[in-house]
Amino acid sequence: MAELLADGGRRRFKAHNGLYLTYRKKPWFQRNELIVTRGTGEDEQKWTIQQLNENEISIPEQSLATVPYRTHTASTLPYSTVPIPQVTIRGPRVDYYVSHSDYDKGRPAYEVDTWEMLTPVKNDDGSWSFKSRWDKWLSGGGYREGQVHFMPENLTCEKWTLEAW
Repeated sequence: MAELLADGGRRRFKAHNGLYLTYRKKPWFQRNELIVTRGTGEDEQKWTIQQLNENEISIPEQSLATVPYRTHTASTLPYSTVPIPQVTIRGPRVDYYVSHSDYDKGRPAYEVDTWEMLTPVKNDDGSWSFKSRWDKWLSGGGYREGQVHFMPENLTCEKWTLEAW
């Protein structure tokens, strides 16, 4: 956990295919989205990992503004929990978080709830994977740019290299 929170938790998420987790703002009549795209170093690719409490952290974008978190305790969750470290991923320009959304898509959310809490797992190769509370893994997709999803297994596409920014 200390490794994730070092340097204020500021990280860029690089997928196995060299593409980066990116926030894309869409026209007002469409939903904003999370995609993987080429590395540009722009703010839309800068994320921050934050600790929510003793057992949970969040991964917000580069904006370090404090946001009132809506967190849950074990007694208020709809299922039993074990004290496993949890994170959320907070986005770059506005306060939003990576969310395990409908149809297992990764989408921006504007507050932390159970859909935004992820369990970080350090892989044997030094990369990181992030598991949602619905047992799905944050995935960087295939070998081209595209939307971010949550997948049922922790395979190559679900491994992220975290780069400090």
